[in-house]
Amino acid sequence: MKNIITLFAHEEVTLAFKKNGFDVYNFLLDNMEDNEIFIRSGKHAKRTIVAQGVEELFSKVEQLCYTTDILAILSFTDYQDGCKLAAELNQKCPTQVKTVSPDSIELITNKYLMREHLNTIGLKSTPHLLTSEFKEAENFLNKHNKIIIKPADGQASQEVDFVNSYQTLKKLFNNKKKEKLLLEKFIEGKEYSIEGIVINGEHIIIGITEKYLIQGNYYGHNSFVESGHLFPVEFSQSTFQLIQNYLSNFFNSLDITNSLTHTEIKISGKDLVMIETHLRAGGDHIHSIVKHATNLDLYEILLYGLRGQQFTDAINYFQKSAARYIIPNPGKISRISNTISESKYYDFLKEDFLTLNKIEEFPVIRNSFDRIGGCIITAHKDSPMKIADYILSNVQVEYKNI
Repeated sequence: MKNIITLFAHEEVTLAFKKNGFDVYNFLLDNMEDNEIFIRSGKHAKRTIVAQGVEELFSKVEQLCYTTDILAILSFTDYQDGCKLAAELNQKCPTQVKTVSPDSIELITNKYLMREHLNTIGLKSTPHLLTSEFKEAENFLNKHNKIIIKPADGQASQEVDFVNSYQTLKKLFNNKKKEKLLLEKFIEGKEYSIEGIVINGEHIIIGITEKYLIQGNYYGHNSFVESGHLFPVEFSQSTFQLIQNYLSNFFNSLDITNSLTHTEIKISGKDLVMIETHLRAGGDHIHSIVKHATNLDLYEILLYGLRGQQFTDAINYFQKSAARYIIPNPGKISRISNTISESKYYDFLKEDFLTLNKIEEFPVIRNSFDRIGGCIITAHKDSPMKIADYILSNVQVEYKNI
């Protein structure tokens, strides 16, 4: 059996499956069919099927499952609830391989439920509170001094606020109109993401990525939005074992048989705290930098589990790889000079995903979707992040005076 259904798949997904002999039926919603991202993915799919809304999507997927032998129904995006819908359909339809239960998707999507679950299974979690009451939030701030406030089910750093004063807290609650918010103690320390995979119920770490955030807040940018990612980062054996044990215990507590995992953590002293996790590859081109550094494709590794095989290949890091975003000053653009191709470091450039020709104004970056692109660099000895910064410095912007 060589048929797989994907929901809202990008090109790297359909290409990886096609290379390995699978026929991919990629389903889209009608508001996606003119999007260049999904047009490209269609080049490698056996069929692209468009549905007018979620109800029709379920009907068409079920129809195909009863006329074609389908191995599994998968999604690798939180966009339009892709992962959630795929989990529901894979459970409902007569597919051959277990992936992820809808309950597990619900638990990790809702960060409050996830934190409660961590406490239940005896894993360290950050102190937290779900409330719409200002007085409760004020007491929480007084206890912890620095806190994070966000929606319980948010993503892409949307509506994430750092609060360390009564005034900021009051302003936020005045704007939220009794919406329940998740409050968390702010944890000091660097943030990392663990790129992993569950194959036949066993969690395997492929590598660890260091997250770089927008530094400072001089132009109103959200300092919780990523400015780049560096892979791999290596830890001492004891720290790596701490991470491995924590994640194995967590994923073993859920109903997950075969899935990619992308888990964001902070390490503060000797403690590990999970920030959030997703049952997909990391965004921000993390799939690409992992592939450049290891010669391994995360989507191809997942196929081991779908075939009922174990993944026993050695994971080697041949070089370091970084994805770096350009973080410009906000403002209306008069002229952009892009001389990246003339940089003496140009040979280190693997991918250029700048979208400068399509933009007339640089926005204030409030979430991940506001960024305008960047580049991917690989290097054996030199720092790919420093090289990326040097290359991106070849983008010169002149602003309109208003």
